[in-house]
Amino acid sequence: MHQFRAIYCITILFAFIFSMPAYAQNETSASDTYRPVTIDSGPHNGISKPDNTINDGYVAPTFERLSRLYWTLAMFDLGDNAAIDNYLLINECELHSKYFNNDFEMEDLRAATKQSIVKNMASFDNKFEILIPVGLDRYDTGKEKFKMSPDSDIIAVKRLEIRLNDNPNACGNKFIKNVPGYPKNFILSLSRPFTLTEFPVSPEVAQAYIEESLKTFESNPGQYKDVSKYGRVAYIRFKVTMSQFRQYIKIPNNPPMTEIFGTIDGYEVYADIEKQLLLSKQTVLSDQKKIYRRKKIDEPQLSPDENQGAATDAPNPASDPASPVEPGTQP
Repeated sequence: MHQFRAIYCITILFAFIFSMPAYAQNETSASDTYRPVTIDSGPHNGISKPDNTINDGYVAPTFERLSRLYWTLAMFDLGDNAAIDNYLLINECELHSKYFNNDFEMEDLRAATKQSIVKNMASFDNKFEILIPVGLDRYDTGKEKFKMSPDSDIIAVKRLEIRLNDNPNACGNKFIKNVPGYPKNFILSLSRPFTLTEFPVSPEVAQAYIEESLKTFESNPGQYKDVSKYGRVAYIRFKVTMSQFRQYIKIPNNPPMTEIFGTIDGYEVYADIEKQLLLSKQTVLSDQKKIYRRKKIDEPQLSPDENQGAATDAPNPASDPASPVEPGTQP
């Protein structure tokens, strides 16, 4: 079993929550909202970056992809030049650096960016994978299931605090830690509690996994003892769909985060971080998913004499209730 390369961390949050409005415009303090239950006891408990890409539509939630998702969820409007500039800073670093101090060129670049966002918004990613290591307990031969270690159990969770992008700096600038309006990390808010304490594995696969884990344990007995007393570690790949922006969240001593409604569509459990040996695969039944936007963003109307540089009269997402938009449709 390969050694962890734990460069990320995840926090699982219980929703024992006060009732909150669906669209809070001001930042909400996390300490006023829910009690965190953290899975982060050391280097073996972090999320690790997978090497093997699975082409099933679920991708890693990079900072760049999240910034595009925010437009899909109508968190900005096209008349907000600061939001456009920051979008360029994250996604088009070279162009932003080249033209930012040239007022005329920057106006043209903003106009082209607005048109590009409107044209491509329907194809921006909203399905992501979240990979976390968990410890395993005994294999139940009667039920043909692996039990998860008590410290790894996920019980009645309604909020997942996902921290995958703490290290990257915008445009390679170490002084730009946070980009206004574009949190690097997010909180996934689920519509119903999610529990996972065991998962089915065939006896043949379980035996092969146990034998391989035993080899690792015998060669380095203390390697995984912090997550499993049997030295057994597996990797759960959650497949999630993000559907609706809720609010910005301010967590004490941490950068702001975005709270987004979403669903866990399913999960896969692998014996290795490279996702080569599949132990289990499950689909989570949920309601039909829709992407909710506060209001459709209309394509900007730019007159020729404005050199395609004028700010458009964009919809104000704060003033309109959410309206469902079917996935894959043009906003």
